Amino acid sequence: MDEAIEAHHKIATYMIENEMYHAYDIKEQIKHDLKKADVALEMPTENN
Repeated sequence: MDEAIEAHHKIATYMIENEMYHAYDIKEQIKHDLKKADVALEMPTENN
């Protein structure tokens, strides 16, 4: 359990520091996620 908690802490800290995770600002997180979704939708697929 301690290892899982430590891993979660490291991942969350990295994501917060790199502005990928906005744990305390849900509106900002949604805005960020929508931007990333738009980028993903613009990526070429195997059929293109």
